[in-house]
Amino acid sequence: MWESALQLLHLMADCKLKFLAITFSAAITASERACKWAKALQLVSGMAQQKVEINWITANALISGCAKVSEWQMALLLVSVAQRTGDCDVAAFNSAIGACGNASCWEEALQIFRETAQVRLEPSTITCNAAINACAMADMWEKASLLFSVVLRRDVECDTGTFNAVMHACERSGEWETALHWFSLIEKGRLEMSIVSFSNALSSCEKGSQW
Repeated sequence: MWESALQLLHLMADCKLKFLAITFSAAITASERACKWAKALQLVSGMAQQKVEINWITANALISGCAKVSEWQMALLLVSVAQRTGDCDVAAFNSAIGACGNASCWEEALQIFRETAQVRLEPSTITCNAAINACAMADMWEKASLLFSVVLRRDVECDTGTFNAVMHACERSGEWETALHWFSLIEKGRLEMSIVSFSNALSSCEKGSQW
């Protein structure tokens, strides 16, 4: 429990024991899982006071918490810190993209997506889905379609969720022809269609008055 983790940190301070990054990481992860992200961010201040560097485990836990509450600015800051220390993995980028997407900050989400290449990280299926979803939530169907085209050319592994994300972006904007184009590629890619796939296709036709 997160309360127990914080109590142990206070006990360590009282006993004047040396703090390690893994100590804070465990407490931050416990707080993040309990959706106590404010407590988690307070622990970051504690790390600075104790002169303990943020490692990728800590950063991932914090960025994941930021994504859940749309704290995209803090997520970007943490990704930047992790990049400077050279201690960052693709999961941190995924969470940061998600945080931006939840706040409808699609430009920032795409910037983080591009930065994966700069730090020589291979975007995962989750990375692509998060970036496309960020565009969809901001009604940027053209950006979503362009990004998906780039993903396909780069031979990044996609799943049905990736197609659903780009279809949803088109559906929200009434771009039924493009939505149906992506729908047709699901079967060609030998992927299993989901109820979401059919719902996006049908909704696109409805909005385009294509009965």
